[in-house]
Amino acid sequence: MKRLFFLLIVTIPFLSISQAPDHAWLVTNQIRARINADGRLFCDDTTGAFFVPRGDSMATIIRAAGLWLGGGDVAGNILMSAQMYSPDSSDFTAGFRGIPNSGRVWKVTRMEIEAHRKDYLEDGVVDNPIPAIFGWPGKGNDFFVEYNDFRLPDSMAFAGFEEPDFQFFNDEYEPWRGEYPTLTQSTNAIDIPWLVPDELIFFAFHSGGQQNLIKTEPFPVQVWGEAYVFHCTENDLLENSVFVTYRWRYEGTERSDTVSAAIFADVDLGNPRDDYQGYLPDRQLYFVYNSDSTDAAGWDNGAPLLFVKPFYFPITNMGTRQDSI
Repeated sequence: MKRLFFLLIVTIPFLSISQAPDHAWLVTNQIRARINADGRLFCDDTTGAFFVPRGDSMATIIRAAGLWLGGGDVAGNILMSAQMYSPDSSDFTAGFRGIPNSGRVWKVTRMEIEAHRKDYLEDGVVDNPIPAIFGWPGKGNDFFVEYNDFRLPDSMAFAGFEEPDFQFFNDEYEPWRGEYPTLTQSTNAIDIPWLVPDELIFFAFHSGGQQNLIKTEPFPVQVWGEAYVFHCTENDLLENSVFVTYRWRYEGTERSDTVSAAIFADVDLGNPRDDYQGYLPDRQLYFVYNSDSTDAAGWDNGAPLLFVKPFYFPITNMGTRQDSI
């Protein structure tokens, strides 16, 4: 019986002080996936890091994945930035444009959020601050510098958060009032505003540094990313899916007349020499499967299938989803 795995990509154009983690892992009962601060997905610097069960062990089925962005300026010059396997094959730099030493990942779990809410609801005071929640890069977070050792202006603070108490609603992240991280509503691929993933990673990266991969002028852009999973043993689709959201803002001084976005994905289902690929245009669904019923890399009769499903949500200048262009 073949096992199905989904990678769902959303792309959206948008007008305790310690050593910062440069990666974090998303984990379900079926998947263990690495997210890097510079935007490279499902890899370390040498191997793939999207692990799924293979017999009594785990094996990676993706070598690497990442975002490619390009366009043209008014003079007809091609601008492009892309990424592949390692920092040496990436045109992006981890962190926020213009803010040194800001490259890192922020990870929070549903268990941490539930503990935070319980703490606050007991007496209206957060007695045990959780670093993952108090250091979250939400707009207006007064605790951000204390936990991250750099200042983040509101123009860069695009991590999602929930303000559950209407009396304190002011569009600023105030964790001391019981507010907590969540998906950015305009980028929520599930389209259920209150939904909180079981594990959520926020990361940011930008172009403008050394062009290691594409030998053109860089496409000037700031990118914000969210990667998340759900622990749903009763729902095979969610249990076997990783969701990734990108938002980007063009940072060029000259107008770009065109822009194209693509997702690079090097899928290796065991032995990569016998993998087939397909695309269902009416569903915008890309898939990879083994060419026969067995795989030389050890899956016997259970070689997995992997699907990549892109979503595209244009948003307004106010950051809200726009249903049509």
